[in-house]
Amino acid sequence: MINNYTEPKTFGSNGEYKDLRELLDNFKLEKTALERLIKYKQDKNVSDIDNNCTARRKYIFKPIADLYKLLWDVDVTVNSKDLLNSGETIVASNLAFRRAICEIPHKRGGYFSIKWEELLNDNYINNDGIQKFAHAVATIGNFMPIPGAEQKMLTFLEERFDKELKIIQAFYCHPDIMENSLPETICKWLDLYGKGKNGWIKFIDCNFFNGSFVDENYNVICYDNSLEQLTEMINNRSNMMLDAYSKSWEKMQSKIKN
Repeated sequence: MINNYTEPKTFGSNGEYKDLRELLDNFKLEKTALERLIKYKQDKNVSDIDNNCTARRKYIFKPIADLYKLLWDVDVTVNSKDLLNSGETIVASNLAFRRAICEIPHKRGGYFSIKWEELLNDNYINNDGIQKFAHAVATIGNFMPIPGAEQKMLTFLEERFDKELKIIQAFYCHPDIMENSLPETICKWLDLYGKGKNGWIKFIDCNFFNGSFVDENYNVICYDNSLEQLTEMINNRSNMMLDAYSKSWEKMQSKIKN
């Protein structure tokens, strides 16, 4: 460890990104990413791999806290007063599965509620696309620091982050239409990146969405409801984030040596 920050190789290397659940002691026996995801969803005693410092919930996962500090300069601690006091998984596995696999077992009347234990069969365990997606959702490309209010907005949009990005783009590029449409906390968050089209571009660049969730022209890429698309998006973002984290970590190392 350098300066007590998590080393870049912890998050992955050479185009392979770490399933962060493997860093937890609870997940030493699970052989596949899908088995780890199922346990993560079912076992109330497992530790969380995200961060949350809102009044309602407070927990810290050091590797992600370090990631947020070096990439966003966000101090995610249980006593943090930072506007970005929580963490978000951009792609929710439950709704992604529901949209991609219509026959996936779910609880009656609960669109969000998958019968995770019923996925422990060969039809799912041996599905390469499902395994790759189950792995991707636990890599760094699926995480970002946000204000707590953003989680409510994404839930309202049924976890469609592409729709949320469309709203954020409208906030920057069509402020006359979006006036008084978003909560104050969300507006303060978005104002950190500036105004107008330049604000939108900075928001995308600073959050590593270019080439993953938006294209080279800063247009939002709409979900096609396939696991393959979401896996590719997350992997592309992981690549950008790991590269940026490695550079920041190496700069710190150089300063210490000098």
